[in-house]
Amino acid sequence: MLIDRFRYKNTLSRLWNNVFGDSQSYIELIFNKECKDSILCFAELEGSEAVSAFYLLRSNLSYNGKSYKGYYLYAAATDINYRGKGLMAKIINEAQDYCRENGYDFISLVPSEKSLYGYYSRFGFLSAMYGVSISSYTPADSYSSIPFDVYYALREKYCKNHIIYDKDAFIYAADCLKASGYDFFSDGNSILIKNSEDEIIEMLSSDDENYEKYPFGMLYPISSELNSDWKYTDIYMNIALD
Repeated sequence: MLIDRFRYKNTLSRLWNNVFGDSQSYIELIFNKECKDSILCFAELEGSEAVSAFYLLRSNLSYNGKSYKGYYLYAAATDINYRGKGLMAKIINEAQDYCRENGYDFISLVPSEKSLYGYYSRFGFLSAMYGVSISSYTPADSYSSIPFDVYYALREKYCKNHIIYDKDAFIYAADCLKASGYDFFSDGNSILIKNSEDEIIEMLSSDDENYEKYPFGMLYPISSELNSDWKYTDIYMNIALD
């Protein structure tokens, strides 16, 4: 069911910590009130305790010159004592119904393991997105740190067919990246997200000759315009929270 994540903050935090082992400070980011309306929580409760849950981050898809609205499914977790009971399947179906009934066009996700592609395909998710790896990289001293909102605008400029969290949900994604040691940079011609060890998770420019594409994520199409035979080269994703 769709629940108020702030009302159930304590039990949702316990579930997150038990399954993923993240620090409390990292878990707390999902309860940022600045992102209140752009993040939904679906959960199955045992009494007042959350035993299975995930979050939907509002997202935008630009594809073939058109814009579509949807959500990114994130942090799916089930308590170890409640697995194998179909609880996750139940709330995935509820989320799909919610999005369909409220006029959303898609749900996207990036499975945390390859084996989960088969699991999510049971719910109509199709391999539809790609990420890129970087084959060459200009030394970091040519890049300067930029605010995440500037990065957001530049990413929109450099990408055509792509999925990105909406601006409020991107606040949350930026907080997660920064908490993990990453920051946003530009050299005037390209943009990138990297950490202090120069580990890059995204680099974009108008010249993509240094990029190598690979499958990266799945799409559940709701809009009839998106219900097609997808190939992973169709939509760029790359910034994923899993």
